[in-house]
Amino acid sequence: MKVALAAIGLVAAVVFVACDEPSGGNTCAATGGVPIDARDDHTFDPASRQIQISQKFCFQNLGTLTHTITSDSIADSVDITLPPNYTTTLSYGRARDFNYHCRFHAGMVGIIQVR
Repeated sequence: MKVALAAIGLVAAVVFVACDEPSGGNTCAATGGVPIDARDDHTFDPASRQIQISQKFCFQNLGTLTHTITSDSIADSVDITLPPNYTTTLSYGRARDFNYHCRFHAGMVGIIQVR
């Protein structure tokens, strides 16, 4: 009986972990970057994040919709497509604000404040 209960507990733990990562384990945790989620409710979570100079930040899409990470400034020239189960990592070597949006979903905006 103890063996059966232990096996059930192990299966429950594995299912919990598997639900927390997209297929292939492609998450921001694997990159060491500060995570920002592109969500199916057309938001970035968090919408505002402050990081240190040269610290990596990572966009992850754990949902089912495709999003973009598109800079508001032409000088940045960032326009990354973020399909489901995908991550991308960036960093900046100087203090600045990086304002971005999703081209596919109006109102889906965010800012990274590099300090």
